Amino acid sequence: MSTGFPNESTPPVSHSSPREAALQRATEWFVRLDASAVSEEARAQFFSWLEENELHQQAYIEIEKLWGKLAIVDRLPMPAARPGWLEWLFRPSGVFAGLVLILATGLLYLQLAAPAQQQYATAVGERREFLLEDGSRLHLNTNTEVTVAMDGKRRFLQLLRGEAYFDVAHDPAWPLVVQTPGGLVRVLGTRFNIRETEHGSRVTVIEGVVAVAAETAMDSAFDPLFEADIMLTAQQQSTLEHNAQPTSPQLTTADSVLAWREGRLVFDGVTLAEVIADIDRYFPGTIRLDDPSLAEEEVFGILDLQNRSATLKALEATFKVQAVQVSDQLTLIKRRLGSP
Repeated sequence: MSTGFPNESTPPVSHSSPREAALQRATEWFVRLDASAVSEEARAQFFSWLEENELHQQAYIEIEKLWGKLAIVDRLPMPAARPGWLEWLFRPSGVFAGLVLILATGLLYLQLAAPAQQQYATAVGERREFLLEDGSRLHLNTNTEVTVAMDGKRRFLQLLRGEAYFDVAHDPAWPLVVQTPGGLVRVLGTRFNIRETEHGSRVTVIEGVVAVAAETAMDSAFDPLFEADIMLTAQQQSTLEHNAQPTSPQLTTADSVLAWREGRLVFDGVTLAEVIADIDRYFPGTIRLDDPSLAEEEVFGILDLQNRSATLKALEATFKVQAVQVSDQLTLIKRRLGSP
C-alpha cells in the first residue's frame, strides 16, 4: 500500500491509538502464521483475536493486501474449521530469513501507519465531482484518473491522465501539490484546471495564484521555501512539459477552458486537428481527421457534447466537413464535397 507521498521519511510511530495497536498486532500475527510450522492452538488464538472486533479484521486485511502487492509469500493452508469469510486471508507457509523478517515487518508497519491514497476516475464520456476530506472539490472530465493522499500536513494529488478542475480549500499551513506527467502545481487555496495533452500538462488558473514548476522540483514541493519556476494568476495558462521548463504564461479565457463542465466545447482560433482530437476524448471508438489539408484550418465555434451522433452532425454543419462512419469503432472526418 502506497502512502502516496513522494520522498518522505516516516517518523517513528506511536502505538497509542486502537488502529495502530491493531496494525502492530496484525503484523505480528502475519509473521507468526507465515512460519513453517504453526500449531492448531496458535491458529485458534488468531481466529479468536480476529473475531474480537471489526478493527482487527480490517487491520489484518490491510496487512494481507500489502504483502499481496509485494508478492513475498504464497498462500497458507487453512485449518479445518474456520469462518468462511476468512478463507481468502491466508497464505501458504514460507521460510523467511530472520533479518529479512525484522526489516520487512518494520517497513510494513510504518507504511500502514501512513495515510493511504484514494483513487478517483471517470470512464470515457463521463464527468464526476468529488468532495475531498479537506473541503476541496475535484471535478473530473472524461477518461481521467487522479490519486489523492492527505495527512493533515500535506495534500498530495497525482493527475495520471485526462483533465481535472480543482477548487481548493484555502489553508496557508496545508499546501496542496498536484503532480502531473509534465511537472507540478503547488497552491494554498485557489481554482485551476489541468489537462493532459500530447504536448504536456496544460495548467489554467481560474482564480488566485498558482505556482508551477518542472518535475525536478518534486523533492522540495512541500518545503515552506519552495521556489516556483512560474507564478500564474487568473486567466493565465502554462504548459508543463516532460524534462523541460514550464512555458511562459499566456492569457486565456477561463470560461472557454471550463466549458466541458457544462457539456460543451468552445474553440477560439484553434486548428481543426485540435478540434477533432478534443472531440475524440468524449466518445468510445476513434474519430480521426482523414484529410491532412484540413489540419491547420482555424476554427471558431461551440459544440454541444449531447451524444456522439448529435456532436458529429454539429461538427458537419459548423465546419463544412463530412463525418464518415467506417465501422463501429472508427469515424473519419473528410472535406465535404463541393467545399473549397
